[in-house]
Formats: sequence, C-alpha cells, structure tokens
Amino acid sequence: MNLFFDDLPAANLDDRMRLVRSACEHAPVDARRSVSLRRYLSAEHARSLGDEAECIRRLDAALKALK
Repeated sequence: MNLFFDDLPAANLDDRMRLVRSACEHAPVDARRSVSLRRYLSAEHARSLGDEAECIRRLDAALKALK
C-alpha cells in the first residue's frame, strides 16, 4: 500500500491529516509508531501555526517513519 501523496495530487490537507493519523494509529506498537506519532503531532502544531508547507513536510516524515 502506497501511503505517500504522489498519486493523490488533489488531496487537501484535511485528507492528508486523516490518512496519516489512521496509518499511525493502526501501525504495530513499536519504536517506528512512536516516532511517527511524534511527527504527526508536530505536523498538527505546524498546521495550527498556519504553516501548510511545513505541515505537509512533517506528514510525509511521519509516513516515512512507518516504512
């Protein structure tokens, strides 16, 4: 399953946030999940500050941590 957004160009930020949160929550409990959840939370923080580009970068990093 490809969780990166290359094939989802029209996905808005809400869709990306939901996808990454779901991937983090359904991942097996291990160190990668912890790293991914921390990166997801940092993406939420970036979004709350209004920095969409940084939020997307952190969401991609969260997904990459699960690989």
